[in-house]
Amino acid sequence: SELRDRMVKLALDSFAEIEQLLSDLDDDFIGGDRPNMADAHMATMLYWALNMIEFGLCGIPQAPCSVEDVGAPSIRTYLEGWTKRPSWKECYKTSSLYNSATVTVYAYRFSKMAPDVANDPRFLPLPAVCERARRADPYYRIAVGLDKPVTGGPIFEGHLFGQQPAPEGQVISGVPRKAVLSYRASYGTGDILDGDAPLGPIMPYCPYCHRLGLMLSESGVPFEAYLIDQSDKPPWFLESFPAGTTPSMQWPDVLGTDEWVGGFDNLVKIYGEKIPKFASVANDHGQYKVDHVGALGTTAAMATYAAIFTNSELDSAKNMMGALMGMGSIAKIEGETGAQTRERLILLIQ
Repeated sequence: SELRDRMVKLALDSFAEIEQLLSDLDDDFIGGDRPNMADAHMATMLYWALNMIEFGLCGIPQAPCSVEDVGAPSIRTYLEGWTKRPSWKECYKTSSLYNSATVTVYAYRFSKMAPDVANDPRFLPLPAVCERARRADPYYRIAVGLDKPVTGGPIFEGHLFGQQPAPEGQVISGVPRKAVLSYRASYGTGDILDGDAPLGPIMPYCPYCHRLGLMLSESGVPFEAYLIDQSDKPPWFLESFPAGTTPSMQWPDVLGTDEWVGGFDNLVKIYGEKIPKFASVANDHGQYKVDHVGALGTTAAMATYAAIFTNSELDSAKNMMGALMGMGSIAKIEGETGAQTRERLILLIQ
């Protein structure tokens, strides 16, 4: 469709601008020789986009393909610089650029919101997308024993297969607790996306949770991560924090309460005001500003994924595309039909 073509063009234009930005950096990161807040924004969105592109959950015609194929080779170099830092392993639980749980959760979202096109294998073979991601993800492969089911309880060889156990005792002074939205690359259910894949471990995937975690880790603030399965949130978490949103944290020393407190922007503001070493990372003094970098990375990622919804005629797909439009700073208009949304987006992107 014309809208799909325009969305793809928007994504590719954004990647071209990102390539220029990254190739012009004076150092390894926007913040210089160490990452700052703009880097945390950029890294989380580029990581997300790389997985969508390389495993084919996007509207770019040549996908599955590499970021080099879309004219942005510096994305891989930039992210590989991140993977060498302890903060990356702390937040993503792996030094790999691939996260099959990220791909799977958005594949399920697409299949739920736009089943009229998602269930048509001629359009986008979702089972193949998910299987391709699982086979490329070293964390998943090791956790399931190279595609063989693993048994041994909720936690096996460091991988979480059951629900996240509840915290025990009081929060350790100086070591807050952080809830991270997570998912499994396979649930072992035998459904159309799982196929014959075994139960996989819970893996963190939320960009906002990762963004906050990277900033905490880079500032030298240790924390205990609690992986909250999006499809099966543990009762202890919902009882302790009925909102059930992430990122959320429990840090009495700084937040002034024993309760969990949520909201990325809210937490960054509080920590920036109360923790000098966090403020040293959560700054906007780099080569490029947070607003510009955040908008650019989000637009590239939003358009990459949103393009696959454009052929659907369902209201649910329109609503999902509206949410993605909001991420890309495109206002949603109440009462607008799917056809009207498509026409307006075409004009905006032109």
